[in-house]
Amino acid sequence: MYLSVFLLVLINRNFVWNFYMVFGLCFGLFSSRRLLLMVSLIALTIFAFQGLLAWPVNAVGFFNIVSQGLTIYSLTCMSMLFQKLIAERFTRERLFRELQHTNTRLEEAHRRLEQSVAQEQELAVLRERTRLAREMHDTLGHALVLIAVKLEAAQRLRERDPNRCNQELESTKAIARESMAGLRASIADLRSPVLEHERFQQVLERSVSELRRRAGLHVTYTLETDVTSLPEALEEVLWKVSQEALTNIEKHADATHVDLRIGQQGDQLTLLIHDDGIGLPGAYYKYREDGHLVCLSPQGHYGLRGMFERVEHAGGRFAVRSTPGGGTSIEVTLPIMAVENQVDSKKAQETQL
Repeated sequence: MYLSVFLLVLINRNFVWNFYMVFGLCFGLFSSRRLLLMVSLIALTIFAFQGLLAWPVNAVGFFNIVSQGLTIYSLTCMSMLFQKLIAERFTRERLFRELQHTNTRLEEAHRRLEQSVAQEQELAVLRERTRLAREMHDTLGHALVLIAVKLEAAQRLRERDPNRCNQELESTKAIARESMAGLRASIADLRSPVLEHERFQQVLERSVSELRRRAGLHVTYTLETDVTSLPEALEEVLWKVSQEALTNIEKHADATHVDLRIGQQGDQLTLLIHDDGIGLPGAYYKYREDGHLVCLSPQGHYGLRGMFERVEHAGGRFAVRSTPGGGTSIEVTLPIMAVENQVDSKKAQETQL
């Protein structure tokens, strides 16, 4: 359009005012520096064709240049102001849309976070139920088995040896009291009450002696390392696993000899319990192709799974081997340092709380 008007003005100077149409068109095509450049080019062109740029410039020419220049550049400044306001409006709308999109994403993330928290809480509840079930089985379950065994023994001795019968009854009463204390300790997530008063070695030796006397088993107890300075958490695992294994042997194995050994290899503590009984049914456990043990725990039998989960939670390794008629071997390997770190971490958390 500029070139068309320029050629028309060369033919007839009366077309010079058509440059203002080009000037108005620039407001819709250009902005900022490009707009100023084009407006300046059009203004110089108009002044040139009007003869206002002839030298020397007289007063009338100077006045025309100033008046037309003020008109042209004032309109240009207004146009630039409107362009800026419109651009800011579009920018605000874009930012508002982005803010809405961000809020939508935040709401979605918040919803997912709430779902995740709910799932974590549900998982924590399930873990706590599993822990309580294991603790109750290891304390109350064992106590009930011993109570049943002692009551049967007392029933048999009632006529032949009344004094021995009374001793068994008193012992049964003591076990019942300990089981109640153990149940409270399990619910409160405390240590075994037996270990609160005595060290693990003394408690285990007494348990082995009672097993020999009560079940008539030949029990070989071998201690190949010093267990007097073990962490409390490690004592707890060894005590619960050994009690579960010995109770199962007495109740189900139909064994005559039991070999219990505790040793240490480097920074790992080992517990080995072997009996010459009828063996463990294959429905209770299996090994996957990668060698990982899976405890199946048929309905009502949770002892093996409880031992496995307790050892695994302590960072150890639990293995079981059994053959029909060839007895059962349970081997537990526990890292001493890992258990100590767990104890320190738990104490630190309790201190923070």
